[in-house]
Amino acid sequence: PTSERQFYVESSVLRTLLDHTGAIPAPGFIAARARSHLPPYLIMTEIAGATVEDSWETLTRAEQLAIAGEIGTITAAIHRLPQEDLAEVEQQFGGRREYAQLMQAERIAQIEASKRLSTRQREAVLHYLVGEAQHFLDEPPKVTHSDFSHAHIYLVRETDTVKVAGLIDWAEAMLGPPEWDIAFHWFWTF
Repeated sequence: PTSERQFYVESSVLRTLLDHTGAIPAPGFIAARARSHLPPYLIMTEIAGATVEDSWETLTRAEQLAIAGEIGTITAAIHRLPQEDLAEVEQQFGGRREYAQLMQAERIAQIEASKRLSTRQREAVLHYLVGEAQHFLDEPPKVTHSDFSHAHIYLVRETDTVKVAGLIDWAEAMLGPPEWDIAFHWFWTF
């Protein structure tokens, strides 16, 4: 069920991105097909360059700051994408509320089992997770990548400048709070 959802999510997002290729560099959608007795397939164009994971430490501080600004601009463009196609997929397969419930259960178990947190820290994190953080689910949702790790952002060097060549792995995208993407950038990218 998860892979089926991911197939439809990535297909719908890549189709949506066809009209936004200038603002959001991503693989070009070529074809997708769900087949009854065989796995579905998705064909897209290749992204040139190397991942942020593999190249961040080789960049100068000025290049890192320029890339961070470019990623911020691209992220804002993603949050302005039309939601209709992704909303259709989420109606069939679930969206942010179902995902949040699943992740919340996993994280609560991890937090409760953690030996690194004091009782006070554990209670504060759990209070945030089951209380305060819930308001993010009630905000008007945006299209989010929801998996913005440093391995999903490609960079390419063109003459003397480095720029974002593309963003891959849209299978976890969903309608949700834009803060989810910002948190991924903070933790994984920078």
